[in-house]
Amino acid sequence: MSTWPIAPLTASDLDFAVVDYGFTSLSANELAQLSNLESTMDYLLADCFTSLADQTTLIASMDGDLDDLDNILNELATDDFDQILADLAGIAVAGDNMLSDLGTAIG
Repeated sequence: MSTWPIAPLTASDLDFAVVDYGFTSLSANELAQLSNLESTMDYLLADCFTSLADQTTLIASMDGDLDDLDNILNELATDDFDQILADLAGIAVAGDNMLSDLGTAIG
């Protein structure tokens, strides 16, 4: 007689084999690549430290940029953000024109 959908467990279903995971069959061949792993990890750590140094510089420069933006917004002295954006766009166009004129004069 078969029980549907799954037959009940019996004592033989609970027999488990012992598996030895002692890794006693490893040889020097399997361990030979560790030096490459170590150099790769050293490279990745050095890259992380370089990235942290770059981020520190970036954060410091952004702090100055935020101070500059604060000064610009204080000079505009208005609560109308759309007007501030329009003024900044005009200032950017004027700066671009000045750079273009300088490039023409030099070039």
